[in-house]
Formats: sequence, structure tokens, C-alpha cells
Amino acid sequence: MDLRSELLTVEDVPEAVSDMFYRRGWTDGLPIIPPTRDRVERMLEHYPLPPSRSLGPVPPSMSEATLEKIAINAVMAGCLPCHLPAVVAALEAVLDPAFNLNGVQCTTSATTPMLLFNGPVRRELGIGCGASALGPGGRGNAVIGRALRLALMNVGGALPGEVDKASLGQPGKLTFCFGENEEESPWEPYHAERGFPREESVVTAIGVTGSIEIRDSSSHSAEGILNTVAHSITSAAFIGTTNDGDGGHPVIVLVPEHAQKIHEAGFSKADAKAWLWKEARIRLDLLSEEIRESVAEWQRSNGLFEDGWVRTAKRPEDIVLVVAGGAGSKSAFISGWGGTTHPVTRPLPGDAAIDHALRGIRESLGADGYKLVYRGMSGDRRCFEIVAQEDACAECLVPKLLMAQLVGDALSADPESIDVQYPQEAGGREQEH
Repeated sequence: MDLRSELLTVEDVPEAVSDMFYRRGWTDGLPIIPPTRDRVERMLEHYPLPPSRSLGPVPPSMSEATLEKIAINAVMAGCLPCHLPAVVAALEAVLDPAFNLNGVQCTTSATTPMLLFNGPVRRELGIGCGASALGPGGRGNAVIGRALRLALMNVGGALPGEVDKASLGQPGKLTFCFGENEEESPWEPYHAERGFPREESVVTAIGVTGSIEIRDSSSHSAEGILNTVAHSITSAAFIGTTNDGDGGHPVIVLVPEHAQKIHEAGFSKADAKAWLWKEARIRLDLLSEEIRESVAEWQRSNGLFEDGWVRTAKRPEDIVLVVAGGAGSKSAFISGWGGTTHPVTRPLPGDAAIDHALRGIRESLGADGYKLVYRGMSGDRRCFEIVAQEDACAECLVPKLLMAQLVGDALSADPESIDVQYPQEAGGREQEH
């Protein structure tokens, strides 16, 4: 495998490796898994793109986020190879201009990327979404979020106190990663709300500044619970600074018990967000004169109605409402950053990365009436099937060995690790399903 990072020699003792990495500013302060060459190779072994492939420059240093560098940080964080696609997708999300990673990396705020996972990947990778979803216990929660943080430090250059100017920071800057409890939610999951199929695995990155517990074990009505939520998030400092920016995207994490009671009262998710947007507000005259002037100017410049109140978001749909957690009546509010950062959702790149690498081959096959379908891994082999359409040209397919060579070359993989099933092996012509 063609790896290009510098090799260092250090005493073969875990404490010595962690200490050296710490002294060089390459860790988050916690011990690491030494990123030896064999560990990095194992991390990349089944990934369908070459180690040199870059996701793009990471601000503020603008160093290239090659898959090799991502894998190194994933190893350090304790990831398994199966976690790498999730880390890659998370980094792709924060690199989207809409997320404004440069601002998030350099601000004096405690802002950090919060990673919300949806779809089957939650169960596949051990990403906790039930009890203790925001706390310890989930391996995926711990290592995926940590791998992203290490990459933002080591590739993006956001070293605390130097480039990362956070006045206080927050524990979530070590890792802030959880899954939505889709199975116990009465509403559609967040990624479906954003237009993705429910069965697709995705991650959403949201810039957040911290979380507080919302406790309500007494209210039995939907309005009572929503009223508790609304008044738990109307912090003068939060609302004042959020509305001095671009409105923000406050995150409400309802535990299943709260969500079910609200749903049983006839509230859709959109209804609940509209109710919260209307009621989670504070009078401008309770804020300092300087903040009042700043907020009033923000409202005027955005064409918003100046009614003497300031709300948690510009629009109801800007509120992020998800269901997570286990038994109990303790929900949470996760405040958004008052800058110009917006949620970004990306599908996990397992199949997407292969689609990108095989685009040329698929276009060529498509012209002859065929489709190349990736069927997944079988042991250490990547399995593909060529599916013939009704208008397929029977004489146009190249020999199987040549096809395996072409696919292997496109994926920077050994052709002998590629299995391609031809139409006649699958019982003749068939429709893609």
C-alpha cells in the first residue's frame, strides 16, 4: 500500500508513544492507539479509494485531508476499520461551505461539530441512541467523534489556545456523536425530514456550543412538556448572541417518553417546532442595551417582524428536533452557534465512494445496456454483479478477467480481490432491484 506519511521511531511502549504525540501537540490529551503502518493499512484495506485521495483542504491550515491522514487519526482515536466510512462522511459534512468550518475552528466560542447519525449504521457501528446516548458507553459515539476532532486538530491545525481560540471550550470538543432513536420515535427521523430515504445511513454535522438537561417528570400534557422545553431554552445570552448572527439552529433532543406524549396529543414534528418557535422567546427589554440594539438591527436587516421579542431561531424549521435516549423524563437542549453555520447531511461513503471511482466504467457499460452493481464484501473480496437490461448487447461485454482488471484499477485494488458476476451466471437477463 502506498503510504506517504513520515515514519517515526519510538520506544515500543504505549505510554512512550502517547507521551511523544502529546508533547508534539498531536493528541486531545487522552492516550492514543499508536498509528503504526500495519494498523493504518488495516484501516484502509477495504476502503475502495486510494490512500492519496483527498476530501479537500481543511481550514484553517488548508492541509489536504487525504484518506491516509484520516485513517491515521482514526487509528489514534481507537476506531475499527468499519468506522472509517463514518469518519469520512463526517469530515465531508464539516468541509461543506455551509458548515463554515473555518469559523467553527477559530472562534472564541465553545462551538464544536455535533454528529447525528441516522439509518442502519447506528446499529452496525455501535452508535448509541438509547440510554446514555449523549454519555459514555457507545464505542461508535466515542471513537468516531474523537477521530473527527483529531483530524480537525492535526490536519486542520486547530490546536487549542493557538488557532482554536475557545475561551472555555466544552467536553463535547473531545467527542460529540450520537444516533437518533428512530425505533422509539413517533415521528419521521431527522434524515427523512431532510429528504433522505429512511433506510439510508447518513450523518449530520451541526455546530453547537453545549447542552443542558430539560427535566419534566410532572407534566402530562403536550403543552405542559413543550412549555417546559420552551422556557428551558430562553437564555438571554443564548438568544441575544444567536440572533446577532444568522438565527442559529437550536437542537432539542426529546426522550421517547416526552416525544410520545406530545405525539399522542396530535402534534406532528412540524407542529411541535412551530409551537416552540412561537413560545421560546424573551422580551428585548430584558437584554442589555447593546444586545437590544444589535438584535434589532439583525431583525431589520433580515426583514423580520419587530414585535419587541427575540426568538430562538429565524424560522420554526430552523429548530432541529430529534428523539434519543432511554427511559425517563430528562430531555436536552443543545445550543447552536450564533455564527453562520448550518446543518450539513452526508450519506456514508461506502457505496458512494465506489460509485465515484467507477463512474467511467458504469457509463461505458450503460451505453451497452448493462449496470455494474456493488454487492458488498465477502471476506476480503469486493463483489460486483453486471445486470443486463432488456436492450443489452450480448456481444459487448469484455472477458471477466479484463473486467476485474478494469474495476481493480479504478479502485486501486488488486484485481484478484475483485469478484464480478456476469448475467449468464445469475440466470440470464434480469431487472435491477
